[in-house]
Amino acid sequence: MAKVTTGILVLRKGKSTLWTTDLDNQMIAWTREYITWLETAEIAIEERDSTKYALFLIIISSCSVQFFF
Repeated sequence: MAKVTTGILVLRKGKSTLWTTDLDNQMIAWTREYITWLETAEIAIEERDSTKYALFLIIISSCSVQFFF
């Protein structure tokens, strides 16, 4: 996810014609759904609470939040 968000941010800041407003809106919507899933799905909560994956999920959530700013 970090690589995806970095790539999108590069496209945004570079004002790439390949990254359209429609694609941006779709990615923002998907990211919001993904964060909701990370916070509410039983399997995601179990993974979040395990020490092995807790940091991974925090990083994923942090990267996803970049889409809103």
